[in-house]
Amino acid sequence: MRMIGDTHQVPALPTQVAVRPFRPQERRGRQKPAIHVPLDGSLEAKKALPFAAEIARLTGAAIHIVYVSRSPIPLEDVPVHLHLKPEEILGASIDLRTGNPVEAILQASAEHNGILIAMTTHGGGSPPEPVGIVAAGVVRKASCPVLMIRPEARPRLPIRRVLLPLDGTPSAAQAISPAVDLAHLAGADLIVLHVAPRKGGIPLEPGTMTTPRYVDQPQHEWPSWASEFMERFASHLVQSPYTVPTELFLTHGQPGSEILLFAYEKDIDLIVLERRGNIDRKHANLMTAVLRRAPCPVLLLHKEIRPFVFATERRADVC
Repeated sequence: MRMIGDTHQVPALPTQVAVRPFRPQERRGRQKPAIHVPLDGSLEAKKALPFAAEIARLTGAAIHIVYVSRSPIPLEDVPVHLHLKPEEILGASIDLRTGNPVEAILQASAEHNGILIAMTTHGGGSPPEPVGIVAAGVVRKASCPVLMIRPEARPRLPIRRVLLPLDGTPSAAQAISPAVDLAHLAGADLIVLHVAPRKGGIPLEPGTMTTPRYVDQPQHEWPSWASEFMERFASHLVQSPYTVPTELFLTHGQPGSEILLFAYEKDIDLIVLERRGNIDRKHANLMTAVLRRAPCPVLLLHKEIRPFVFATERRADVC
């Protein structure tokens, strides 16, 4: 068994997990799927564009830049307001709106078959919260996945390593399908991380798979547990011809800290999380902890969203 820090890699794990293929009938009509990138004119907000463009390339989606102005302005003036160079908006559409920024962004996504909203955690300045007010509102209300990028982070492209933390709860399993879809499209490895709490307790969510008793002694129960763990959560995927290389790692401690440490040590390019709770200082949950210090973009999903498939069949230029 190979160990990384205090993290155990589980042996005898199936190295492939089936991917559910895209079904054309799942698109809303014939409208091309779109990735919406809200910008506010700050240099920080622009840092979401390269990663959004990469996902658009992988999925065949269109890029829509959303600018919510305080007052009406001519559309041709938007690039100047956003400090965008011609090459930064090549092939993208600009959606100019006024009104409440959160509601305007969500309306743009709803009107144009939005499959993803990609934005930085905050614009200019250094807010005390892990994300700004607008970003927090979008995450809370969005009916599609939201990709959050810290302006201080330095995302690497192309995507080669996707981290999927799973805690054994049925709700967390909702993130499996989109994580595998995206890893497949990117030709990336999928790395599943389970963080066992140091102090066990009664699971709050029915159907939760509990961790073996001997957390520090992986030779006891870990091999059979790992096999059951992967079989159970892989069952959420519909069989298909597609596969992705997959590894399972086990560790113990405080989940947020362990996920961040693992992401830094293993050079993770994208973290996929189930959205739980609110993003603010009053709710010190896993999502908040990860967003505060994530070294890479974080894809947020929540169980209220229908099973999400990343956009299109693998295109010829990504094979």
